[in-house]
Amino acid sequence: MFASADHLNVHKIAKHSVVIICCHLKDYGRSNRINRFEMEAHYLTQEHQLAIINYIRNLLNIRINGHFEDESEIILSKLQKVYKTIDILVDGIQTLNNDVERHSNESRERQELIENLTRTISLLKLTCTKSNSSINEKKIQQEILPYDIESIRQKLEHTQVASYDGIFIWKIINDQEKMMDTQSERQTSTYSPSFYSSPTGYKMCARLHLNGVDDGLGAHISLFLVLMKGKHDGILS
Repeated sequence: MFASADHLNVHKIAKHSVVIICCHLKDYGRSNRINRFEMEAHYLTQEHQLAIINYIRNLLNIRINGHFEDESEIILSKLQKVYKTIDILVDGIQTLNNDVERHSNESRERQELIENLTRTISLLKLTCTKSNSSINEKKIQQEILPYDIESIRQKLEHTQVASYDGIFIWKIINDQEKMMDTQSERQTSTYSPSFYSSPTGYKMCARLHLNGVDDGLGAHISLFLVLMKGKHDGILS
């Protein structure tokens, strides 16, 4: 009896139809051709089970040379190869770690060098700034120096050429230079050495404007008499 009409139809087809095929594991066992409708029974045969075992052994690279090798030895051999590979990888990782540490140290040294160079450059800039300031001061001093020398020279002349009779002869030197100084307003006037009106008289000096002053500016020479504080002022009325 059949459970359904479908089962009956399958039975009829299997009974009256023959479709010959090969097992999918034919390369690992006997390659007998099988009726497609008998494949279910074929899967339960010893022949098919051996084909499955051969297929699995092939996947595990187990060689069969007339006898079976001990599987544990094969697995141990494979594990040893794996361990060797792991050792090589560990050595490689250690080498990489050493390289990373070395590069890190070199980078730190370079960073320290850069910081030192930065500090050195800052100090050099500060030194250059101070040097430039000092140079500018010296330039100013050099520009002023001729006037200081002239002033000292005039003071020496004042002390050496003092007159005590009210008569004073003033010899002006470097008149062209003094004229240029007056016109450029670097030094608008020049003072004569001091002299006295008498041995116990007033102390005075002359002030000369080579380019003139006020209405005479640029057209005349202006000369003034300057009364100075003297050592006899206490007895003079």
